[in-house]
Formats: sequence, C-alpha cells, structure tokens
Amino acid sequence: MTLLVPAMVLTVGIHELASEELESGVVRVGYGMLRFAMLAVGIAAAVNVAHFASAVPQVTATPLPFPVVLVIVGVGGLALVACLQGPRRDTLAIVAAVLVAYAAQELSKRVVGEHGAPMLSAFALGTVAYLHANATGRSVPVMMVPGLLQLAPGFLGTESVLRLLGQGGSPHETDTFFRVTVIAVQLATGLLVAGLLFRRREVTPAAAAPAETVRTPSRPPSG
Repeated sequence: MTLLVPAMVLTVGIHELASEELESGVVRVGYGMLRFAMLAVGIAAAVNVAHFASAVPQVTATPLPFPVVLVIVGVGGLALVACLQGPRRDTLAIVAAVLVAYAAQELSKRVVGEHGAPMLSAFALGTVAYLHANATGRSVPVMMVPGLLQLAPGFLGTESVLRLLGQGGSPHETDTFFRVTVIAVQLATGLLVAGLLFRRREVTPAAAAPAETVRTPSRPPSG
C-alpha cells in the first residue's frame, strides 16, 4: 500500500509538475499528502487494537549487501511490469529505470548527502528516460513512472506517520510531512532540468520551412 497508493499519487503529481501541468500537479500532490493523513488514521487504529494483544518482539534490521539489494530491486521492477500493465517490449526499460533510480539515489546519498540526493536522482532518471525516448521513439513515462516509484517519498511519509504517533524513530529526527513536500519539490526540479536539457524539441512546420527571400519588384521603365 505504501508503494502503490500514496507514492503512486505523488509520482503522477510530480510528473505533472515537471511537465508544466501546474494545476493538476498541485492538486494531485496535495491529495497524496491527504492519503498519508488517511494512512495515519488507519495506523493509529491498528496501534490501539494492538494494545490488547501481546507485545511484538523488537528485531534489529541488518542491511543486505548492495548487489543483493539490486537483484531484489530488479525483481520488483519485473513486478511493476504487471502492476503498471506495461507491454512486454518495455520490460527491459522498466527494470532498467527502477535500477537506475535506486542506484542513483544510493550513490548520490554517499556523495552529497541525503538532502541533495532526491534532485540529483531525479535528474539522472529523467536524463535516461528522455534519452531512451529520443532513441527508441517510445513515450517518456515508460521509464519515468517506474523510476519515480523508487524515488517518491512513500516510505518516508509512512515513517513520518509512525513517528508522529510515537511508534518509531528517534525523537530528535525531523522526518515530517514538510520534508516529504520538500523532497517532492526536489524530484520535480530534477525532472524539469532533465527535460529542459534532453527533451526532444518539436519543430513546427513554419519553423521547418526555409525562409523565403522577399524580392522588391523592379520599377517599370518610364516612358
């Protein structure tokens, strides 16, 4: 639900903002934030019910090796082919978009830190998506949407809900809904810059036609 419900709404809204569709993009991003609030209500109800059950044992998570994570992310990309109802010929592009987005996010975090990673990751994803579209003639969202699902702050929004409810994280951490909004703006900015640099420019017939030379008619001879 975290990946396919709130993050998907934010993904489409971010893509619309980057495509200069401001009205629908702002409304959709706002609706995505509302979905997080609805998620908070459901989690709060579950927490209250869990108080009547036995305590859940605390488990410390151990990070998996990066190559293993890439394989798991690639399998998730195959699942997105079915979830997004993509054609078989775009399977490789969808899986590649997921891997590019995840790898760019992890590498950019190590280089510039977590706050600068979303914009750089979105720029890398947008660059690959536009170059793929220019080279193959396929639509840009073929790679844009699956990759954005890896970058959209769906998990961050859910984590913020848990922290607001006091169910996880350190009290000194500041992952709030405001940060989710900031990350969404960074993603839109990265995609917008990639579009300005690599989007194929459509040439109008008037611009494509050669300029006609205007000749001044010669004066007829007098007398």
